[in-house]
Amino acid sequence: MRQVLLEETSLLPIHKSRLRFSANSRRGSCSSAPASREGGAVDSAHVPGMPQRIPWEFGKIAFLFIYLALAGCSNWAVFSFTHDRAGREPLPDILFDLLPEQEWAATWGDWSVTANILCLLGLISLHRFRLLIARRAFFIAGTLYAMRSISLLFTQLPPGYVNNAKRCRVRENTTTLETFFSRLGEQTIRMGFQSKEGMLCGDLLFSGHTLVMMTCTLCVAHYLPRRWKLLSIVPYTISICGMIFLIISHTHYTIDVIFAYWLTNFVFIIYHAYVEVDMLVERRQSVLHQVWIMKLVSWLEENIVPGKVENGFALPFENFLRRHLLVDNPGHHKQISIDFSWSSSSATSTLKSTREPPTSIENLSSASTFGLP
Repeated sequence: MRQVLLEETSLLPIHKSRLRFSANSRRGSCSSAPASREGGAVDSAHVPGMPQRIPWEFGKIAFLFIYLALAGCSNWAVFSFTHDRAGREPLPDILFDLLPEQEWAATWGDWSVTANILCLLGLISLHRFRLLIARRAFFIAGTLYAMRSISLLFTQLPPGYVNNAKRCRVRENTTTLETFFSRLGEQTIRMGFQSKEGMLCGDLLFSGHTLVMMTCTLCVAHYLPRRWKLLSIVPYTISICGMIFLIISHTHYTIDVIFAYWLTNFVFIIYHAYVEVDMLVERRQSVLHQVWIMKLVSWLEENIVPGKVENGFALPFENFLRRHLLVDNPGHHKQISIDFSWSSSSATSTLKSTREPPTSIENLSSASTFGLP
């Protein structure tokens, strides 16, 4: 065995160049990712224990907020316009024939959406990479809402209630600008939720309720730390119940819910399959990079270290408290050791940081120890 001692100052380039130690590489090699233009981040997914810093990038946050807001408003604008064009005779649906309409379930469907949003907000508030999760959730939800706007604009399905004349507002022969903006303002204030009588009808294909529930559920399940994975049962159960409520209340046809479930899973999986590629070069050579919207994803993720995020919880403003409230003892120093162990099929790397008082000559200078075969 051969040991090489490195002074702690020699580790500084690791932070500047964002050196990534690939734990999944069969050859146990380490590669250096491009440095971030805004300070960079350390790939904690490849170097456990090393904190990853997500740049704020206020311009991109503002872009994602506007992107989601416009996508949501476009939904409300579309069915404010198409309400007068949707028919009033319900279409045949097998589950509608088997299950009579339950008006009470419509309210529970709305509450299911709210409960899932609260689950996602709880995760974001406690996760160590809360900013990254919020950015990705905003983009996925905005993309799905944009897809829904196009679907609603070109195809208007009639509502599936037993008494559509009672549940839907009276149709007008011509949708005036005054009526259109009045409806749009009302839906904006209500955030898309409607009263159960005298509502705007025709916003069916595909289900916006299912879109929101599944986006929240998939985010919670994907970003929960491993030891807390069982908690993902909660949003999944709420989503399943919510979809059942939507169908038995005849708020949505079965096909609306199925399409929303498929599309949400598809967009979520494609997004993460692209951004969790370990190397930027491999990401750009991926077939997914040819999809035009992935160019936008590349811009959004350009300063995020590629690879899977190491999930963990951290209190809000923890870094601020550490910087301003915790004072390091100048008599102590930091000793960092990096141990590599190779096997025939995989390589693993660990980084451990400890604080010890200088009790001997050996620890007067911080050192990094590499165990080589």
